[in-house]
Amino acid sequence: MIEYLRKRGELDEEEAEKLESKIKREGVRSIVERREFGYYLERYYDPDKKEYRG
Repeated sequence: MIEYLRKRGELDEEEAEKLESKIKREGVRSIVERREFGYYLERYYDPDKKEYRG
């Protein structure tokens, strides 16, 4: 993902290197939070229409 953002120009070299080193030291969970079970169902599912909304 970092490489993708770097290629698109959304991350510069310095920011990308900082994120990569942080992930190596502390793991992926240091930059993103874990979603609780049912998060996506509550956020994106419309029970009235019985379909997922985007």
